[in-house]
Amino acid sequence: GNALDRVLDKLAASDDPQPLIEAIALGLGGQFGLAMPKSWPRISQALYSNANARVASLALELGSLFGDKSIYPKMRAMLANAELPFIKRKSAFTALANALDPDSIDLFVSLLDDPAFRMNVIRLAPRLNRSDIADRLIQRFDSFTQPQIAAALNALTQKESMAISLLDAMKAGSIDREQMTAYYARALSNLKSPQVDEKLALVWGKVASTPQATRERIDRLTENYSEAPLWAFRALSGKDHFTALCSACHQPNTTGSKIGPDLRGSGSNGAAYFLENIIDPNAVVGSDFAISIVKTKSGQIVSGILDRETETAITLKTIADSITVPRAEVVSISESPQSMMPPGLLDTLNEREATELLKYLESL
Repeated sequence: GNALDRVLDKLAASDDPQPLIEAIALGLGGQFGLAMPKSWPRISQALYSNANARVASLALELGSLFGDKSIYPKMRAMLANAELPFIKRKSAFTALANALDPDSIDLFVSLLDDPAFRMNVIRLAPRLNRSDIADRLIQRFDSFTQPQIAAALNALTQKESMAISLLDAMKAGSIDREQMTAYYARALSNLKSPQVDEKLALVWGKVASTPQATRERIDRLTENYSEAPLWAFRALSGKDHFTALCSACHQPNTTGSKIGPDLRGSGSNGAAYFLENIIDPNAVVGSDFAISIVKTKSGQIVSGILDRETETAITLKTIADSITVPRAEVVSISESPQSMMPPGLLDTLNEREATELLKYLESL
């Protein structure tokens, strides 16, 4: 509107535009498809070519938000040029990804083999209109780092077609079935696809459990813990189990992840409290941690905790990263009654390991 045009005029007249363009980019971040301000065509070229690389980079990001297609050919050339500084190529990637420029899709896919951009492409994969994108991720799975594996699983469980490819790969043995944790199984069940559910049951098993069996297990483990000689169990070992199973969402004694509730001071609630919440996480779900399920026009299903809403976009936090979806692509938004924390987290631990984990949790 007029207010933004006035700010942009001040930006164009400034001898040091970086602070102001930083503020503008921050204020408009996470949005898509914004109307181009009237002043942008007049001032943009000088900003795009500014000697300050940071200013030029942010100008290109703003240009992509305003739908300035004149920058796309230049952006594609910059992104494809491995000789350019990374900051320039990253700016080009961000601009083209924000716009989901169809002429850049082949280039995006090729960057799966560029270590500097691999993670960015993995996260973008569900939005790419490429029937072979799931296979390309699966073919490179063994070369991925652990964070890249988490991002790839997150991507592969967001669309029915990609999920089917993932489950077929697990059945064939090209991806280890142990990668299919309860968290990703729940994401697949959120697709509400009979074909995916059938394949998931073969590869991983049923997602649901009976309430009676759940209650009996909580009671049995609570009794086992109360009778255990706790002096013989190491809380430090429990911390290792916590890191493996829980730290992606819970980071006690820090101001880290907000995917899960802050556990500081919760140790005084006792072992039964932790067992009830770990084994039956859906019994009580706080509104701050309810799962929102966003379905897009392309068939992508994104599940996560609602982090931010604007007039043009919705941002969800997932276990791997934050995902921003343009509102123009959204078909529906619903809230799941299920917790972000999946049941079955204790299934990988034996009785001693479960006791060690509980001892550590009681120390928080």
